[in-house]
Amino acid sequence: MKEKIKKILLNEYSLNIFMMITLFCMFYIPELIFRAIYTSSTWLFSWSNGSPNLYTFSYIIIFLVLIYFVPLKKRKIFYTILLIIEMVLLISQSIHYEILGRFYGASDLINLNEGSSYFLNSFSYLNPLMLFVIASALLFYLIANQISHKIKKVDFKYNNIVIIFLAITTICSLRVFADYKLAGYDPTLGDYYNSVNFRFIYDNYDDNNKSLFVSGLFEYTLRNPYIYLKKEKKINSSEKKTYVDNYISENKLENNDNDYTGIFENKNLIYIMLESVDNWLVNKDDMPNLYKLSKEGIDFKNRYSVQSGSGYTLNTEFALNTGFYSTKNIAAYEYANNDFSASLPNMFKNKGYTVNSIHANGTYYSRTNLHNSFGYENHYDLDYIIKLTGKDNDYKNDYNLVKEPKVLDLMLPLDNKFVTFFTTYSVHLPYQNNEFCDLKFKDKKYTEIECIKYLASITDDMIGKLVDELKVRNLYDDTVIVVASDHHIYGYSDKKELHKLKGTDDVNLIENVPFIIWSSDLKAEENEKYLGTADIPVTLFNMFNIDYEPNNYLGTDIFDEGYENYVFFMDNSYYDGTYYNEENKGDEDILKKISERIKFNDSYLKSNYYSHYKKSG
Repeated sequence: MKEKIKKILLNEYSLNIFMMITLFCMFYIPELIFRAIYTSSTWLFSWSNGSPNLYTFSYIIIFLVLIYFVPLKKRKIFYTILLIIEMVLLISQSIHYEILGRFYGASDLINLNEGSSYFLNSFSYLNPLMLFVIASALLFYLIANQISHKIKKVDFKYNNIVIIFLAITTICSLRVFADYKLAGYDPTLGDYYNSVNFRFIYDNYDDNNKSLFVSGLFEYTLRNPYIYLKKEKKINSSEKKTYVDNYISENKLENNDNDYTGIFENKNLIYIMLESVDNWLVNKDDMPNLYKLSKEGIDFKNRYSVQSGSGYTLNTEFALNTGFYSTKNIAAYEYANNDFSASLPNMFKNKGYTVNSIHANGTYYSRTNLHNSFGYENHYDLDYIIKLTGKDNDYKNDYNLVKEPKVLDLMLPLDNKFVTFFTTYSVHLPYQNNEFCDLKFKDKKYTEIECIKYLASITDDMIGKLVDELKVRNLYDDTVIVVASDHHIYGYSDKKELHKLKGTDDVNLIENVPFIIWSSDLKAEENEKYLGTADIPVTLFNMFNIDYEPNNYLGTDIFDEGYENYVFFMDNSYYDGTYYNEENKGDEDILKKISERIKFNDSYLKSNYYSHYKKSG
């Protein structure tokens, strides 16, 4: 009997069946565990959300059919390659999620150069639970190898035509059923109310996290670039322009003077975007110079770095200069050919200012081209600074930059009123194996928090040096310093500690980061208004008495009497002291207004609206 059972189990037909079952598990179980790690139980186990499993099954059957037709001698190589691809996708998505709180998509791949220098360090962010993903894949891989060694020939009872027919029928059935499970949605409800609808998520693919959750890894990996390219190709500039025309006609804004109008007229502006400086770092001990500015100037306690497009720093940089947010899943530099005549540097330049920007990491994000598009006369990057000073110092150390007299001459010119946009660098991740921290702590093993605080002190020393230099150059009373962080310190890998420091783990509320306006003659104030980054440029226009057309910006002057005191995010949620999101919907009129404003933002950029505005004007 024992021999009979053994014979049944080990014949070629049974071995081929066992092989296919094992390979099915090898591809499916790791992906399922991955989704279990990053998906709520509501999404994962609800049969109403059966689509990701069904889509995944359809791809695995494709894999199995391909493996079936591969010659036996090459079969192991083929399924090994497929598994490696799957594991690379799972691991890279996990790391990206742990760092940025979202999965990457096609638009993020353009930024590979930005992250390549941190490749090895990125593995320190891998979720320990991913070891179960890797272990499950390895287990089934080893079992498959054992079975593969015993198979001498492909032995199925059906001929190849029948197998292909059955496979195609099964694949199509699975995908039709997956599509059916997505159900439908009511477009009259608006984007906000449909934001948790499976069909709406799948059709639009605007939210990478939700898109992967309703599609599964394999469908997401192929559909994301498809939708991205389809949307780019589908853009109807005329249709977008018409929407903006109608929106402005229905929501016409007027400039109104207020208590802050013109208080900085004819003063210089040092416009600093801080890299990764979080609000919990701004205190007497860690950043005393920035803390001093916050206590002497206007400290905006409820400013949020609203994120939308690809690249956190770039999103904020774009908003600080244009008064718009990059559109969903699109890198801001893709708009480098737009007409930005209404940008902050152009508006100041029209008023007779010299406008320049400086950053020691200028080659990333096509930053030089983008800053030229914004209207800066010069963008001084690392290569320029090294040539200028004749020193190959590490200018990613912010203080090293401002120690150089020639660099200070660029930042603080004495021959004209100026705007200098300065992006800092020192607090950029990584916070282990960091060159500056390695040098500071030498042989001592340092923690991430120690490294972060030390890097923040470098940026703070730079701020102190700039303030001192304003006094030396007799610019102290004639210069305004505006400081805004690009994003929360997402590079801190201890998420539990980070969320404790921030008081939240919400992807939007965690972006509450510093925004400070300082001038020597400004009355100290803690401002409690809720605002986003796009509100900053137009607020500065009012304070510097720059004549501007308010309908050419998404942002609004926060000191205007009609300012609506809430910050909205690009997923249609908003915050006014109470957080209104998918679970807590909020005021319907506000939600409708937010949906229209997001569409206005999208349409304005995609139609290159200002070029039409200039012609009509």
